[in-house]
Formats: sequence, C-alpha cells, structure tokens
Amino acid sequence: MIEKYVLFSPVGFNDAVGNKLNIDLVKNKLNYDLKNNNLPAYNDKIKSMLEYLNVNSEINTEGTILSIVRKYKPKKVLLLFTPEMIIKENKDSVNIFDILEKEITKRSSECIVEKKLIKYHNTFDADIMSNEGETFYDMINDLKRDYEDYKILVNITSSTAQIKTRIALECVETNFNIIPIYLSDPLRSKISTSAIQYFAPSSEEYKEPVRSNILDRLDKIDTIWDEYEDYTIYRENNIINDDIYYKKYSVAKLSILVQNRIKSQIAALIERSYEYKTCYELFKDNDFIKENFQDVLILLRYADFRVKLKYSDDELKKENINLDADCLKYFQDKLNSFDNAEKILIEYFYLMKLKQKKGDLSDFILMLTPFLENIKYCKDKKLISSLNKIENKLRNTAAHQMVNVSEEDILKKCNISSKDIINKCSALLKLIFMKKFDEKYFVYDEINKRILEKL
Repeated sequence: MIEKYVLFSPVGFNDAVGNKLNIDLVKNKLNYDLKNNNLPAYNDKIKSMLEYLNVNSEINTEGTILSIVRKYKPKKVLLLFTPEMIIKENKDSVNIFDILEKEITKRSSECIVEKKLIKYHNTFDADIMSNEGETFYDMINDLKRDYEDYKILVNITSSTAQIKTRIALECVETNFNIIPIYLSDPLRSKISTSAIQYFAPSSEEYKEPVRSNILDRLDKIDTIWDEYEDYTIYRENNIINDDIYYKKYSVAKLSILVQNRIKSQIAALIERSYEYKTCYELFKDNDFIKENFQDVLILLRYADFRVKLKYSDDELKKENINLDADCLKYFQDKLNSFDNAEKILIEYFYLMKLKQKKGDLSDFILMLTPFLENIKYCKDKKLISSLNKIENKLRNTAAHQMVNVSEEDILKKCNISSKDIINKCSALLKLIFMKKFDEKYFVYDEINKRILEKL
C-alpha cells in the first residue's frame, strides 16, 4: 500500500532556496574524486556535473520545505507565515507564497497549497495560533478530518528557533499520530563522513557558505531545477548514493523534549520542596517514565518512605520496595554502616534538616527536643549547652504559635539562623560518630541528584 501524506509547515526565509554554494569548492571536490576514482559508478554523472558548473557561476541548495515535498509528495501543504514574513514580502514586492506554491506543485503535481498567518509571540512558551484563533490542535485536527487516510508530516526544521521549538513541543503534547520531520543540513555538518565532505576539498577545512537573503535568490530556482534536474547539487544529490549520503530526513522521536520537560517538572518538585510523594503520584502512571526511567520511580518512592522514617530493610520490603535495585544499593549500604541506635539518631537529624531546608520551621524546632534528649554522650558540653538554650527559647514559640515560626522569629529570639542551628546539630553528630558521619552529606540532596542524573 502506497503511503499518502499531508504536510504542516512553518515558513522561514530560507525555505524556498537554501544555501549558496561555492562553485570552486564543489568543482575542486568533484575533480578530486574523478581523478582518484573515488566513485567509479558515478564518473559519468560527475563529468556531466562539471560541464554544467563550468557555465554556471552560482548554484543554491534546495530549501527545507521543497526538499520535504520532493521526497514525500504530499497531497496538501499547509504553510504558516509569521507577520514578519508578510511584511518582508510586501516591502520587496515579492509574493513568497506564490513562489513556494509554484515550486511545491513542480515537485508534487497534484498538491494543494494553502497558507495561514500565525500570531508570532517570539517566545518558547506561547502557543502556535492562527489569526483566526485556531490552535495547533485545531489546524492538525482539520487536516486529519479532511485527509483521514493520510499521514500528517510536521516540519520542525523551518522558521525561527522559537517557532521550531514551540511546534516540536506541540507535537509532544498532541494525541494525534503525527510524524515530526527534521532535516539535517549537510552544509552545517562538520562530520568527515557526511555529504558536505563530498563537496569540500579534502585538503582544507570546510567553511559554511555565506547565506544571502532569499529574495535575492528566488530567480535562481527555475534555472537549476528545470534545466538540470538530474544533476543538481540539491541537498538530496543524485551523484551520491544511499551508502555515502547520510540520512537527512529524520523522523524525530522528540524524546529529548519529553525528557527535558519531565526533568524540569520533577526538579521543581524535589530540588527545594522535596515533594517525593507528590512527584511519585504525578509520574507513576506516565508511560514514558515507566518505559525508560523505572529507577526514577523507585527512588521517588524510596525517598518518600525515608521521609516517613521508614528506612529499615524490613519496613521497605513490606512496602514492596525492591532493595536489590542498583539505584538503592548506595543508600542502603551507607545507612547500614550504622547500628540501629545510630540510624535512629541520624535519620531523625536528616528529617530535621529537611524541615529546615523546606522552611517548616515550627516542626524543625519541635524536633530539637527529642533529638537533644537522645544525645547520650558528647565531650563538647559547651555545644550541648548552646543547643539546649536555643531549644528552650524556641520551644514555647513553636508549640503555641498558630502560624509557622519564621526565620525572623528565630533570629529575634536567639540571634542565630535556622541554618546555623542545623549546622550545630551536624557538628554534634560529627563529634559523636567521628569519621562515620559526613557533615557534607545529606541523603535527600543525594537522592535528588541521582534522580535528575537518571533523567
């Protein structure tokens, strides 16, 4: 069965004609390959190309939209123009749409070409919307309705960086079965095995051709396409076969966009707020996370139980936490290096520190009392005394205020910050446990770090 397509594409200034090529560089490379018999099966075509270049002083690559059209032969192309494109068009008395329509129908003879003017907000997070108020979803839905048996291609290569990114994000968000198409640009590639190396002399480093304004080059299209179609140096070149010419048409999975979006959402929930349960509930049914990042879900659930002071192997096993998971081994091994009494005190301290970092200062202060009561032995009586005085001054404030104790309350009562208090508690544990206790280590920050590294 022959696959049928429609194309949805924004329009950029380089979408009718791509880059201007340096003829001398192209000729040098063609002569080099001919002389060294690098592509014997293509020698005749190379000679024909050289004959053509000897009488032509300028040649341009094909623009992105036209290249997609030539490959996929869509039945319909919907072009999105920004206001800037229309202003430029009017200023130079050139109708870019008419030119593109003519070139598109040369490459796909039965294609219907339409245009829409979109509002351009020049921002990554603004929705793509037409002047008629149609969203990306609306426009794609119309295409799907009118071309039910067709596959929808979405060009994510053209136009400004903001629009390309926004459209790629829209592709991620939509439920439609659409195909985002990305075209790699040989002229920008620096990879030695890429197509551009075919056009550049082997003896010198390739430099990207100078781009000129599209409106200065529109009259060059007909000459190249009509008169020398078989041997043109377009992005998809007839001289170079599939084994040599790297794949320029990529069906973009856009997984990196999904991944980055999820990473940002998770970071917002755990980096400062440590909202492990909320984060786990939000992503536990996310197919992308379940398929690609199971360790993230394991770590989120594990962290949630540790916050609840459920950290022993037995307790975690009862909660169906897989302690054999590699992502948990480091944390459990570190925890199990302490005996049970030590674990109780250290885990309690971590929870205190968590409360302090989150700004839950009333809970943090109330936790000081049992923490200090469980300190059995410490040589530094001055430090113990200092913490006891702080605890005495703040306990009543925390117990009887109907609002959370603020940082200002602590400073006013004790002339010390909550961070300084937690640092004193940390110093106390260091005196008790010596090398076994690392003052710089905070289990929840380490869990956060591992989660974000996994993504």
